[in-house]
Amino acid sequence: MARWSKSDWKRFWLHLPVGFVGAWFTWEMPVAGVMFTVYFLAYEVLNDWKKDDKSYKDVIGAVAGYGILTGIAIVFGWFR
Repeated sequence: MARWSKSDWKRFWLHLPVGFVGAWFTWEMPVAGVMFTVYFLAYEVLNDWKKDDKSYKDVIGAVAGYGILTGIAIVFGWFR
């Protein structure tokens, strides 16, 4: 696996809150959560297609944010 540069880590941390928002939408309004996630992934695919900037790094950040917030919610029992 290739090492991530400082720029790659910045992109990761920039997209982490996107995952938090996606997770929150999924719990509060499931349809909006699915739409948000699909639109985000479509945006990243189109962005990578146009720029070829390895957008998978952005998606990894968002997925990590989604997973972190989901894990915290499970541990603290925030589900209704």
